[in-house]
Amino acid sequence: MICFQVLDMICGHSAGEVTRAVMALDNHATVLTDLARRRVEKETARPTASAVACEFKDAIARAGYSPVRQWRPLPDLTSAPRRLRVLSAFAE
Repeated sequence: MICFQVLDMICGHSAGEVTRAVMALDNHATVLTDLARRRVEKETARPTASAVACEFKDAIARAGYSPVRQWRPLPDLTSAPRRLRVLSAFAE
């Protein structure tokens, strides 16, 4: 999965523009936009090499937005089973 922060994606229209730009690049991709966090994620069968990430970034930029590459954050462990929460506490 490739993920970008797009701070100027502020409404449904801009989310649609970003989605269309990415889908034009790879119409088999799954594109998820999160307006609250201003993030766009692309899941694809294509390899996630840096060249593909650059194509993704360029497609968003051509649509008139400013993408910044984000690395997928660690999952939220607050709802995980207690055993997992305890183990994660020792890892810190």
